[in-house]
Amino acid sequence: MPIIANETKTRKVVIPIRYPTESRKQIAIIVAQSQNVMGHWVVPIITFEGPLGPFLESGRFARDLGMAFIVASYFYDQMMLSVKNDYLGNGV
Repeated sequence: MPIIANETKTRKVVIPIRYPTESRKQIAIIVAQSQNVMGHWVVPIITFEGPLGPFLESGRFARDLGMAFIVASYFYDQMMLSVKNDYLGNGV
């Protein structure tokens, strides 16, 4: 279940891929967006939290990672709706 945090100047959605256990750290995808000094929302970023090695652990982990990317892309698209056109290179 995505965790949505809205603060005054930032928005953040944390999508857990693997919850923390005693022997493993949490792995999550974070979609974050912030406001500039004028108060306009800028282009969001997608990043990882936790260790993500060069190989996948299992088929289930690969499936969970793929689903997390699909959910992250949805939230990315929703956040992009609030970005003004002048930040997209349209010259407006």
